[in-house]
Formats: sequence, C-alpha cells, structure tokens
Amino acid sequence: IRKPHKNDMKYYVQIIFNGLPPVKANRTLGTGRVGIDIGPSTIAVVTEEAVILEPIFPSTLKTINKQIVAIQRKIDKSRRATNPNNYNTDGTVKKGAKKWIRSNHYKKLRQELLYWYRIRSYYLAEHQNRLVKSILSRGDDVATEDIDFIAWARRSKKATEKTDKIITITTKSGETKTVCKYK
Repeated sequence: IRKPHKNDMKYYVQIIFNGLPPVKANRTLGTGRVGIDIGPSTIAVVTEEAVILEPIFPSTLKTINKQIVAIQRKIDKSRRATNPNNYNTDGTVKKGAKKWIRSNHYKKLRQELLYWYRIRSYYLAEHQNRLVKSILSRGDDVATEDIDFIAWARRSKKATEKTDKIITITTKSGETKTVCKYK
C-alpha cells in the first residue's frame, strides 16, 4: 500500500487472512434499543440508562484544517508565480488549453498537502470508529431518524427584516446619506 508522507511516498505491506477475526476481550455488545439523532455537528445517543451528546468531528480536525488551508494558499501562490500567462488580470484562469509548469517547491507542497489529507482522514475514521463502538456497546437494536440533508443545505426562507436603525453617513465629498439597517 502506498501512503503519502511529508517528503515522499512510503510503501507498506498488507497481509489479508481468510476467515473471521477473533473477538477481542474488551469488546462487549450491549443488549437493548438505542436511538440515534444525528445533527449537523453533534450526535445524540439515547438508551434506557443514559443520554450521550458527542461531536461528530474530533476537535483535532480544526488545527489540521487550518494547516491544509495554509498549504493550499502556498500552493496557489506558487502556481500563480510560475504560470503568470495562464491567468487573466482579474486573477481568474484563462480559458482554453494551457501548459502548467510545476516547480519543485510546488511539488513538495503538494506532497505535504496529501500527507495532511491522509492524517485528517485517519483522525476522522478513528473518532467515528470509537463512536460506533460506544454505540454498539450500549445496545444491539439501533434506530435512527430519517435525515433530510437537503433541508440542512437550504438557506433560511425568512426574508430580511428592516430594523429601526437609521444611520447618516457623510462621504468624502461632503454629502450626507441616510442608510437603513437590515437583519
């Protein structure tokens, strides 16, 4: 298996065996009914004995995402510096076929970006596996509600409201304007 690391790719050997894996001693499957309510950022687990509210994403993802955004900015800056002919004056990419020059710095940054993507997916999978194990340890009959992801993505239908605040602004030329504030 090939996995990206900061400077290069590393290769690992994966061994696959036939049959069922042995059950680990510290894993217990609970009995009973478990209800799950998934929200945009948290998951609520309800059983007869307890109610648990857990985040869906671990807190370590925030720092990793900041690192990814910083590297993406560096990559974009490097790509723009080495390929100025492929961009319009307003900063957008020109239409048509282009030849992209990738500098060594760009290649190193891209390799580091792949590394951080791999780390992020590792932490997310580890957190969600722990969450699944804790849910299954509380009960074997799991019930979830139907989730309307499209409704989460929609913006609020509520129209903007006009407030009572009216502000007067004087411009550089000396004119005064009255501005109404909106929510």
